Amino acid sequence: SSIKVHETLMGGHAGVVKTLKQLSANFYWDNMRQEPLPIPSHVWEDVSMDFVTGLPPSLGYTVLFVVVDCFSKGIHLGTLPTGFTAYKVVDLFTSMVCKHHGIPRSIITDRDPIFISRFWTELFKYSGTILRMSSSYHPQTDRQTEVMNRTIEQYFRAFAHHKPSLWARYIPWAKYHYNTSTHVASSLTPFEVIYGKPPPAIPGYIQGTSQVDACDAILSSRDEILTLLRKNLTKAQQAMKVQADKHRRDTPFAVGSWVYVKLQPYRQVSLYGARYNKLSKRFYGPYEVTSRIGPVAYKL
Repeated sequence: SSIKVHETLMGGHAGVVKTLKQLSANFYWDNMRQEPLPIPSHVWEDVSMDFVTGLPPSLGYTVLFVVVDCFSKGIHLGTLPTGFTAYKVVDLFTSMVCKHHGIPRSIITDRDPIFISRFWTELFKYSGTILRMSSSYHPQTDRQTEVMNRTIEQYFRAFAHHKPSLWARYIPWAKYHYNTSTHVASSLTPFEVIYGKPPPAIPGYIQGTSQVDACDAILSSRDEILTLLRKNLTKAQQAMKVQADKHRRDTPFAVGSWVYVKLQPYRQVSLYGARYNKLSKRFYGPYEVTSRIGPVAYKL
């Protein structure tokens, strides 16, 4: 099989020339200079979406549905069961996003079977929404959602290590904390961009203050989860910044070299039968390079 061995820079708000330079270091397609993604100008006008799959069963769900607003960097999160359909995703998307923000102008996705199904493409065609899809193997067009997934997954891995069946319960707080945290690129919170004002502060709670046991348990649990989210979101943002600040270059590989391959989660199924692939290793191999088929493309 053929794969592309490369990484991409996180672009920030670079202009067309800089963005094209970053893209051309890792990608090529005909007339690429004529096909930049449009710059979003309003909140929830252009969105990207993806699935975080392979999570431990929690409240009947195994999949996290992530939708990112390309303008504000705000997110909506939803849960899905194993074996979900395109109809179910549309229903969830309508409930999560459309009823609050209307139908988006464009949607960026990878080529998951859901997103290339006839039902999905026809529905959005007649809704006036442009569907923009990334490459079939390495969906870096959808970089924004991928970065968001990494942030959310880092929280899940930290929490699921001890309580793998409870992640779905804390989706609302995961969403709230991300949307009220300062985004690295804009120095604003998504909440501020969307609503034009800072998010309201949540007063801290001292455990045992309330004499109502249920109230004490809820508030104590809330603060515990927010503390965990804050810690892991900060860690994830720092990791993303380190990656963005690196001066990267393409690394050539000679025929006969042995390499490890970093795979997208939905590509791991054929190589590794982990029960929960989101908590499994990220690299596979080593594999031998048998031929070079492009500047940054190799056959293993």
